[in-house]
Amino acid sequence: MRDLHLSVDDIVVARDELVARGVEVGELHHFGSAERESGVHPERADYNSFAQFADPGGNVWLLQERGYEGGPS
Repeated sequence: MRDLHLSVDDIVVARDELVARGVEVGELHHFGSAERESGVHPERADYNSFAQFADPGGNVWLLQERGYEGGPS
């Protein structure tokens, strides 16, 4: 399966945890003015920051941030 969504409240922490466990996770990105840009969304707006990874079964997951309440990353 492709494009399975996993919502997290802090995408930076979630990505770092996956990488620490040996998962190959793509770079953080967001969409600004209709184009993909590197890094988290500047305002950390819900559903606007992403990272992608595949599980051992070949399923492709999309991390998506929602509910971020932390300080600046």
